[in-house]
Amino acid sequence: MRSPTFLLSLGTAAVLFAGLLAGSAGAATGRGTAQSTVTQEAAAQGTAAAPKVRVAVGKAKASPARHSGECPVTVGFSAVIATKGAGTVKYRWVRSDGSRGSVKTLKVRSAGIKKTVVRDRQSFDWDTRGWQAVEILGRKGLSGKAHFSVSCSGGKPVVYNGVNPLPPAPQPQEPTRAAASVAVTPPAYTGPCPAAGQPVRFDALIQVNRVPARVAYQWIDSADGAGPVQYLDFAAGGPRSQTVALTHPVKVTTTGWKSVDIVSPAGSVDSLRGNYSVTCDEPEPEQKITPAAAVDKPAYTGSCPVALTFTGSITVTRVPAKVRYQWRDSEGGVGPEQELEFTGEPGSKPVAPHTMTIGYDREVPTVKGAGMLRILSPETDPDVAEAAFTVNCTGGGSQPPAPVVSVSDMKVNPASYTGPCRKPADVARHVSAKITAAKPMTVRYQWVDEQGRPWFGSGPFSTTFYSAGSKTVANGFSSVATARGSVRLKIVEPAGGPQTEAVTFSTVCVNPSVSDAGKRRTDENEECGNDRPAEFALSAKLTVADGPASVGYRWYRKSTETRNQWVFVGGGTASFTGTGKQEQTITGRYATQRSETGSFKVVLTDPYEGGDYTTFSVTCRSKHDH
Repeated sequence: MRSPTFLLSLGTAAVLFAGLLAGSAGAATGRGTAQSTVTQEAAAQGTAAAPKVRVAVGKAKASPARHSGECPVTVGFSAVIATKGAGTVKYRWVRSDGSRGSVKTLKVRSAGIKKTVVRDRQSFDWDTRGWQAVEILGRKGLSGKAHFSVSCSGGKPVVYNGVNPLPPAPQPQEPTRAAASVAVTPPAYTGPCPAAGQPVRFDALIQVNRVPARVAYQWIDSADGAGPVQYLDFAAGGPRSQTVALTHPVKVTTTGWKSVDIVSPAGSVDSLRGNYSVTCDEPEPEQKITPAAAVDKPAYTGSCPVALTFTGSITVTRVPAKVRYQWRDSEGGVGPEQELEFTGEPGSKPVAPHTMTIGYDREVPTVKGAGMLRILSPETDPDVAEAAFTVNCTGGGSQPPAPVVSVSDMKVNPASYTGPCRKPADVARHVSAKITAAKPMTVRYQWVDEQGRPWFGSGPFSTTFYSAGSKTVANGFSSVATARGSVRLKIVEPAGGPQTEAVTFSTVCVNPSVSDAGKRRTDENEECGNDRPAEFALSAKLTVADGPASVGYRWYRKSTETRNQWVFVGGGTASFTGTGKQEQTITGRYATQRSETGSFKVVLTDPYEGGDYTTFSVTCRSKHDH
C-alpha cells in the first residue's frame, strides 16, 4: 500500500515559523509543532562562525494511520522540516518501540524559508500500535507524534515463497498480482567486526501470477526506511519468479530487518520482515593515523638556489581507511590536497613528495624552516609531522636552476566531431600529453584554451613522480555545445613551468529536427485506377543547429494496404555547407493505383533521431478494389 503525497503550503510554512521568526527569545513550542535553532559549526582553518539555521518541524503523519485487514502492510510516515537561513540540519526518526533511524542530513543553501518533506516507511505483519516522530539533533524534544495502529485479519499472514508459490491467474481477465518473500543468510551473525565482504545477505523472491509483467518494488530497512523504487520485468513465456539480492555491511553489534514493498501492480502481497542480528565477538580496534616526514637535505651548506625534497608516510591501525593530506612549507608553499586509500592489512604507505627551492639572499644567507605533512581527514592527534632543515648559502649563481619538468606530445582525440549532441557522452573528448620530471616530485598541470583559461573550467590536476621519469597524463571532457578552438597543457607547479604546443579542435553540434511534414497530389487524374495512379509529392522542413554537415533521411508509409506496417518509400541526404542554424526542404514521392488510408512519416537516419508525420487518403477504382 502506498501512502499519499504529503504537501505543505507556503502559508503553512509561515505558520510553523510564526513564533520562531519573532526572535529567539519569543519563539515558543506549541502542541504538535517542535521548533529549534540549529547553528552550523564554524568552518575549519579558523574562519568565522557560519550563520544560524532556524528550524521548525511540523507534526508527523502516518498513512494509513489505522489499518484493519490483510498483513503484511507498509505504513508511510512523513513530516515537514521548514528552515530559514543557510547551513546544515541533522535529523532522524524516533519510534515508540525505542528504536531510532539513521542520522540524515539536510543541506540548506537558500537564505529564505524552505520546506522539505522527510519520509520513513515501516512494514508490519502483526497487531501493533505505536508512533513515530522526528528528532532534530542538537536540540531537545521531538516533533508532534504520528500515531498508528495495525490490526491483521485472517489469521497468520500468507507467505508466497519457493515452497508455497503464488498461484497463476485462472482467468485472462484477472488482474496482474505480485508477491514477495525475503530470506536472510545468515539470520544471526557472530564474528569479527568489521567483517570482510558482506556476510549478511537478503534474497527476495518476487513472483507474478502471469507473464509478461512489470513489477515496481522497493526495499524497506528498519533504520533507513524506504530505498529507491526499482523495476523487474518478466518476459512473455518466461518464468513467473525472479530473485533479487541485497547485502548488509557488518560493522557493529546491531539488530534489524529488511522487507520488500511491492509498489505496483496494485493488490500485491508485500514480504514479511527478514530479521537479522549481528554480534561482534571483539571490539573494533581504535583507528590511529600517524604521519611521518623527512627532508633530503636537513643541513645544507653550499651554493644557492638549492631544491629540497620532502618525503613522508602515513600509518593506519585499521582498514579500510581513506586519509586526505596536504604538504605545506615554511616558505609559504602549499601542495595539493591528496588522498591515500588503505585496504587489506593495516600499515604504512608513502605520500607524494613535496619540493621547495631556497634562493640566495646575501643579507640572510642562513634559512631555517620545515616542511609540514598535515592530515586533513579523518581527525587525528597529532595531525602534523614536520621535517626541519637548515640551509647555509655560501654564494649564489646568476642563473636560475635548470628546469626539472618538460612537456611534449600534446594530443586531442577526436580532434574534430560532427554529429548529435544530445548528451555529454555523445561528445566525449580525451586530451593527453607527456610530462617528464628530473626527480621525485608532484607536478600540477592545467589544460588551457587559446586565451589561457581552464579548458571547460576544469582542473588543475596533479600527478606524482616517485622517481625521475616520464608519464602520459590524460583527462576526459564532454560538452553538448558547438565549440572551436585550441587546447594545450600548462604546468602550474612548479611555478613558471613549460607548456605544450596548442592543438586545435572543433565540435559541430548538428542536432537536426524535422517539422511541417506534408503531402500534395501532383497527378491530374480526377479518379485514379489502372494506368491512372495517384501521385503524391512529400515534403518536410529539416533544420540543423550548426554545420557544415550532411543529414540522411528516409520516408515511410503505413496504410490499409500495408496491414498497418511501416514500409520504406525512399530517402536521401541533405547537405548543409554553412555554419550556424540552417533549413532545407526535403522531399519524397509516392504513387498508388489502389485505395488507401494511412500515414507518411519521415525519420532521420543514424546517428540522428527525430521525425514527423502526415496522413493521407485516396480512393481508386481498379480490379484490386472490387
